Amino acid sequence: MKDLDWKYLKKTVYFWDGSWRDIYVQNISATDWSKWTEFVNENYRIDWHNEITGKDELKIDFDVILECWKSGHDQYSTAKVFID
Repeated sequence: MKDLDWKYLKKTVYFWDGSWRDIYVQNISATDWSKWTEFVNENYRIDWHNEITGKDELKIDFDVILECWKSGHDQYSTAKVFID
C-alpha cells in the first residue's frame, strides 16, 4: 500500500474540483472516532460547530459528540479540518 503522504492524498483524495469534500467514513467504532478527533485536534487547525452550545470552537469536544450519539438527538456537528 502506498504511504499516505500529503502529496499523494492531495492528488487522489483532496483534489480541487471547485467544491469542498464531504468525506463519509463507515463501519468504525467510537474508539476510532475518538482517536481521529484527538489526532486532528493536535495536528491541524479546526473550526468545529458545537451543536449543543451553538458556538464555533477551535477543537472538537468528543464528549459532546458522544453525548449527542447517546441521546439520540438528530443534531449533528460540522468540523472543518484545514490541512493546507
